Amino acid sequence: MNDPPPDTAAMLGALSHHRVLFVAVGGQAAIWQGAMRPTKDLDICPAWSRENLAGVAAALRDLGAQ
Repeated sequence: MNDPPPDTAAMLGALSHHRVLFVAVGGQAAIWQGAMRPTKDLDICPAWSRENLAGVAAALRDLGAQ
C-alpha cells in the first residue's frame, strides 16, 4: 500500500502556527536550494526547548500524525 505524498505546505503551516523554531534539513531543504532530488519528505531539526517541543507536538496533533 502506498501512502499519499505528504502535504509539505500543511506541515510548514502547522509548525508556523505553533511558532516552532526549526531548520529544514535533508532532501527537501536541498530542493529549496536548487538541487534536483526526487524526495517528498520534510526533515526538520527543531530547537530543543520544552516550549518549542510542545509546539512540535501540537503541530503533529493538528496534522493527525500517528
